[in-house]
Amino acid sequence: MSQIAVYKGKEYDATLCRLGGFVWLRSLSSDSQYMGFECEDGIYYKKVNISDVEEVYRVYKYVYIDGMKCEVISESDTDLTIMLDNILPDVARKYGLITPKELGMYEAIISKKDVTIHTEKEAFKL
Repeated sequence: MSQIAVYKGKEYDATLCRLGGFVWLRSLSSDSQYMGFECEDGIYYKKVNISDVEEVYRVYKYVYIDGMKCEVISESDTDLTIMLDNILPDVARKYGLITPKELGMYEAIISKKDVTIHTEKEAFKL
């Protein structure tokens, strides 16, 4: 899951800080420095007021495996790491899922070629 903010018509990776009333924007483009972004370790950052942002939303990626909706938590060029929750231990064993990180949470690494990736967008009210 990632957060995206639209600032001056362009999408950026973002972190929304509602209590402080601001949004941290992140970019990998060196052109961002011309829009007031500061570079740290190759990533360009800018703190802007929520009122300056046009839209903030989350993007969820997920796949279905035998009818089960599985959240994509990371991906590489060839593989996906997926997360499942609230499944029975014998189902987890059947799919070769890794030991739970938290009670009832399981993850597995699967090939991208074996599934269709779906995306869902959830907008925040600003």
